[in-house]
Amino acid sequence: MGKQEALASTAESVALFRSLLMEQKSYNFLRGLMLSLDSLGRMQNEMGMIEEALASVTMAVAARRVLASHWPDTFQPGLAQELNNLGVLQNAVGKRREALASTAEAVALSGLLLEPSTVKAREDAPGLTGAPARSSERKGT
Repeated sequence: MGKQEALASTAESVALFRSLLMEQKSYNFLRGLMLSLDSLGRMQNEMGMIEEALASVTMAVAARRVLASHWPDTFQPGLAQELNNLGVLQNAVGKRREALASTAEAVALSGLLLEPSTVKAREDAPGLTGAPARSSERKGT
């Protein structure tokens, strides 16, 4: 599969997850959308489609924020990385203030991740079905 075909398939995945989310607000669909948007953004960036990559990564950050608000121990580390990626793309298109804000947020969030008292799983997330198991459940304890 060539780069164009991979790009088209990933864009189709984004569209499918958006459609599924319109029908049912589900953790799995939101997570799938976030991962598809992240992949799409990386592909677009590699192909020199910087503005498109910025739009995709911006949407991926929004989805990851929702997930991180409900499951911080699972999604905050990725949010910090995604914000850093967003800052790089914002800088590439000349949005220096936005890039600084995104990068500063990523650094601040990374600092929070180092404090054990700030990481906790929430037992429920209103409006989303199929939530991930709490970390203690995943470890079998």
